[in-house]
Amino acid sequence: MKKYLIFNSPEDAWNRNEEASRAAGLTYYEGDPTGCRWLWTIETEDGESPRSAIWITDESYDRITTEEQDALVDELPSDWKYTPLEV
Repeated sequence: MKKYLIFNSPEDAWNRNEEASRAAGLTYYEGDPTGCRWLWTIETEDGESPRSAIWITDESYDRITTEEQDALVDELPSDWKYTPLEV
């Protein structure tokens, strides 16, 4: 399973990713500056007011809230603006 959790801004997505990464006890947050920092991959759309999406996998499904589980989508929105390299 790979599903997306859509955020209205990159900042919101990165903040949520940092929250989950800290809670998971990733080595970066345990004091290792070269350790793993991010739990999830983030996709950010192109444009002036980009949205961002966090990729949620089976392994990390239990790290999101019930409200976030309800908000998961199978695909990026149809109006998602891809960067030129993604097209």
